[in-house]
Amino acid sequence: MPESTSDSIAAVRKIKAGPNTKLGKLIAAAQLRAEGYSPVEISEKLSVSLPVAKAYLREAVRNMNSPELEDWRQLELMRLEKLHQSLWEKAIGDPDNDVPPDLRHVDRILRIAERRSNLLGLDKPTEVVKATVSKEDGPRVLEMIPIKTANLAD
Repeated sequence: MPESTSDSIAAVRKIKAGPNTKLGKLIAAAQLRAEGYSPVEISEKLSVSLPVAKAYLREAVRNMNSPELEDWRQLELMRLEKLHQSLWEKAIGDPDNDVPPDLRHVDRILRIAERRSNLLGLDKPTEVVKATVSKEDGPRVLEMIPIKTANLAD
């Protein structure tokens, strides 16, 4: 783990907090996640329910500034890449040795790809802007909007 990630996770600390306070557990959850612990393991270590541990992690991310969040994102992307690589050979199989693809591993790789895409913001919905246009401006505005039409003759 890069030192900067460990240091940046500590930035979620807004005030001094003991280990048994909510803020103390929030900080501990963020540090454990940065060290590679799963949310289930974090909930066990902090003696909180899984939903509470996940809430702590979400809150920690919300309290990070952009450079800290980017460090966290890079760490998660590296972990996902290691998982992807470890499953790839089993997923694609080996046709030369009559080993078929393993669909369970294919499914895992697809889930990893979805998570990676989410982290990179590739699946963000496009922004929808609601506007009010007067009757007089309507035809002019419509001319500005590119419209693709299907060729119905084909």
